[in-house]
This record gives sequence, structure tokens and C-alpha cells, in this order.
Amino acid sequence: MTDARAMPARGLLGRLGALLGPRTDIDAALEAMQRSALAKGWRTELPQGAPVHPLRSIQFDPFSLVAAMGYKDRRLSLSYDVLRRIARQLTVVAAILTRRISQVSAFSSPYRLTRSLGFEVKHKDPEHQTTRSEKLFIKELERFIATCGKPDAIREITRGPWDDFDAFLRKFVRDSLTFDQAAIELVPDRAGRPCAFMAIDASTIRIAVTDEDLEGSGFGAGAGSIESAQRAMENQAPGPFGRARMLPAPSHVDYIQLFQGQIVNYYSRDELAFCVRNPRTDLHANGYGFSELEQLVLTVTSLLWAEEYNRNFFRNGSIPKGILNFKTDTPDPESLEAFKTYWTAQMTGVQNAWRLPMFQSEGLEYINLQLNNRDMEFNQWVEYLLKLSTALYGMDPAEINFDIARGGTSQALFESPSEGRLNDSKENGLRPLLRFIARTINHYVLSPIDDHFYFDFVGLDELSEPDKMQLRTQEITTYKTLDEVRAEADLPPLPDGSGQVVLNPVWAQLRQQQMQAAQQAQQGPPAGGGPPEPQAAAPEDGSQQGAAPAPVPRNL
Repeated sequence: MTDARAMPARGLLGRLGALLGPRTDIDAALEAMQRSALAKGWRTELPQGAPVHPLRSIQFDPFSLVAAMGYKDRRLSLSYDVLRRIARQLTVVAAILTRRISQVSAFSSPYRLTRSLGFEVKHKDPEHQTTRSEKLFIKELERFIATCGKPDAIREITRGPWDDFDAFLRKFVRDSLTFDQAAIELVPDRAGRPCAFMAIDASTIRIAVTDEDLEGSGFGAGAGSIESAQRAMENQAPGPFGRARMLPAPSHVDYIQLFQGQIVNYYSRDELAFCVRNPRTDLHANGYGFSELEQLVLTVTSLLWAEEYNRNFFRNGSIPKGILNFKTDTPDPESLEAFKTYWTAQMTGVQNAWRLPMFQSEGLEYINLQLNNRDMEFNQWVEYLLKLSTALYGMDPAEINFDIARGGTSQALFESPSEGRLNDSKENGLRPLLRFIARTINHYVLSPIDDHFYFDFVGLDELSEPDKMQLRTQEITTYKTLDEVRAEADLPPLPDGSGQVVLNPVWAQLRQQQMQAAQQAQQGPPAGGGPPEPQAAAPEDGSQQGAAPAPVPRNL
């Protein structure tokens, strides 16, 4: 039964067909109408009016704003200097940071040059066909990121050496993993777009107190904000050796640089990128991050004690390993002192460690006071601390050469014992860190230059060359033509359209049958009405069809 509601639609399609002509034009018109209807519906669903009021919630601690000298203080259990010393001196944390820095720095080159690990600049629209001029512009953007700025602008900024992208990544990752705080200074051009950028010491950067913060806290604008202080100082800041220097006034002060308790620089959001990986809604955090080292305070302390215990074991042991007790008759004091002197000279440890007490009684016996580390489960305790430290950084102990077996974990049949754990480490630790860096580069560097492109790290999931060849072989025998595979490898198509084939025997046989059927249809049916008689192919040498074949030579 025909639906009555379909009749007007068919009439409309008929009228459109009469106006537009071919079916393809009708489909294109209907698709355009559908997109227009969806776009209109989407625009009506989004809010169009202005906000009624701003945010009313308190986002920072108002009392700490008054206590700070123009900037928001970071409340933490460990200072910046302590965090830096832990990352530099504690061997476990230093190994974790070194490993992550090495992994991230492997992506510092453009992918088109390495073809293994690197970064790429792509168009945000995946369906967009990149033009020749856009490809040239993408190469310029990649060169701009690889050199951390335009070479001409860098020469105007400084005559000294300038960090490339490899050094930038190493500095950025170390500060981020140590303080959960990384800072990038952006040098703008006359149009306000960044023409150079460099990673700076994040421990010297503080979030400034603005007039909006004071108004939201109820203290009134200008009640000690850094903007008012800057206007009073007439843009003067102390330079090296105490001399004042003139600084360009930023449009809005958002960050300051603190050196030896004094404010030396002012930055706006367009001039400095303040990057935090672990943001919090805590009012006492004041917009600062939460470093992994702060979360590992007790674990780091236990690791320090464990290392100190082993170090003191060979240096200055306080508990003796045993007691030497004389059970014989009381010897004369001169003989006892002579024996003690001989024993001390021959048996004392390094730096006078593990001195053996001597007592006097009947007979001679040795009383052991030394406990074994295995008896104290020392090994399991250290492994527990290592697992906690690496787990908080999203890393497996095998990455820092501690192949600690996991209990109760399954393993694939043809997989190495640590291969699955290393893949989990990449997913939980390395990939989020790369995604954070890429998001930072996109927001502060690429978007002000051109918002149509984005920066991304590639190669983490890259297949090996044999795997790539096997995948291409499967693609070319299923759903891709030879020219499509050559285009992915940046190769030109084959001449005369010979690459428009799929290397599949079933497809080739079907294609041959279709071509034969088309040829028979062009020739038409035979005169007698029966099936067409097969025609023998003419010999290639031009000889007559009925001639006898030439004799075969005996030497063949």
C-alpha cells in the first residue's frame, strides 16, 4: 500500500527533476537543502543572548591575596628549591625524569624528515584538500617550530645562542614534571602574533593579583594589585646590578617574575604561557598545579631513608655486628689492651665503622647482633616504594631498568614479559604528556598565527617498515587501487591509467568478463541467430593462419 504522505514528496522530486535535470543534480540539491536545514536548526539551539551576570563563585583565597605582595602565593609543603633538589639528587626521581625527557625529545624533529617519530602541522578539517600554497605554508610553520621562532626575529632579539625545539622540550618537560608548572615567554611582533618563544625558569613565575580578583574578593579595585603598582613605578623594573630598565607596558598584567624576593618582569597572557598539567578547584591552590613530587612526599622520604641506611651501612655503622666476650680468667690489662689495638687495626671497617665491643668473662664467645635485610623484608619495601614512585608518573619500573614482576598479571603467548607493561606505560604516561605539550603549542603559538592548522606529535603508534608493507599489500588487494597506494607514498600515478586497478584475481576476472560482455554487445548477434562462433586469433608474426608450423630445431 502506497503511503499518502509520500505523494507530495514524489511530486516535489518530480518538479525538482524537471528543473535540475539529471539525478546527480537532484541529489546535490537535496544534500544542500538538508545541510542548510541542519545548520539553521543548530544555530537556533545555541544560546544567542549575552550572559546575565559573570561568575559569582570565589575561585581564589581572598585572604592570601591580601597577604601576598601583588601576586598569589603558592601554598605547598615543599618549596621550589626543595623540589628542584629532590629531582636532581634522588636517583629514582632523576631516572624517571631523564627517561621521560628522552622519550619526549625524540619527537623534536618534523615527521616528514624522520619518518619514525616527530611532529606534524595539519589542517583542522580532515576533508580539506591541502593546496600547494598551504603545503608550503605548513613547511614554514614546521620550520618555525623547529627553530622556536623566525631566524630574523631571533637575530634581532639576541646575538647569543637560541634554543631549538629539542632544547625547548627538555626544559619544558623537566619543569613540568618537577613543579607541575612550565612557562613559555612569547615575543610578539607588531601585529601581536608570536615571532619567537622560549622556555624560562618556571619557579620564578607567579600569578599576579589583578583588579578583577580584588573586586571579586570584596576589597575593591586598586587595593594593592600589581597593575596599580606597575603604574606607580612608571614601567620601571630593577635590572642587572640594581639598575632600572624601561619595559613596555603590557595591556593587562597577569603574571610576574620574582627574583630574590623582588618583581623584575611583568607579563600579559599574550606574552607568557603559564602551563599546568594538574589543575585543581582548591581555593588555597590559587591557580597553581599539583606536582607529582608533592604527592610523593612520604614516599620520597622513605626512599631517602632507604638509601641513607645502605650508605651508612658501609660508612659509619652505629650498631655493632656482634660482641666478643672473653670467658677465661681475667687477663692482665696490658695484654687486653694490646689485643684490642691489634683487632682495631686489622678488623675495623671503613671510616672506623662497625667497631667490635669486647667484654671479659669466663671463656670466649661471639654474640651476633646483625640482622639480615631479608629478615627485615627490606627488598620488598624498596620495591613497593619504587612502584609507587613510577606509578604516580605513569611509568613502569621496567623503563628505568627495574624489571619488577607484577603479581597476578596475564601475558600474551608471543609477547615478551615487559612488552605489555611498556605499552601501558606509553598510554598512561607518555601519551598524555605529549597531548599536553601539543595543546600548549596549539593554543599559544599556532592559533595566534593561523587558526586553520594544528600541531600534533606523530609516530608513537607508527608501524615498522615490514608491517607497513604487509598492510599496504592487504589494502591493495582489497579496497585500494595501485595509484591510491602510490599517492600515500608520495609517488606519481602510473601512465595511461594503468594504476586504476586492484591487485585481486577475483576482481581482475570479474573485470575481464565485463569487458568481454561489452565487446560482444558492440559486435551484435550473429546472422543465423545462434551463438557467435569463436574466432581464432591471428598469429603475431603476420603469417597465414592455415600455414603449417615451422619445425622445431633439435638443439631446443
